[in-house]
Amino acid sequence: MKRLILIVLWMMPLAAHAQLVEGLAGASGSTVGPDGALYVTEGAVGRISRIDPQTGAMTTFAEGLPPSRIGIGGA
Repeated sequence: MKRLILIVLWMMPLAAHAQLVEGLAGASGSTVGPDGALYVTEGAVGRISRIDPQTGAMTTFAEGLPPSRIGIGGA
């Protein structure tokens, strides 16, 4: 007799949150790039910011985009 074992893992915070950076303007989406950095869309100001997860340093990846909801990697 074969048994099917289904394991469901729920990713829940362990009552601890860490703030990586401050000052994002209308962040509406994010993705992790191939370099391991976090890329965050800031639709309110038409910018995409790059955040280094090791240092927390935030730099501008792209700017001058039309202010709106800017999506990365999807519709």
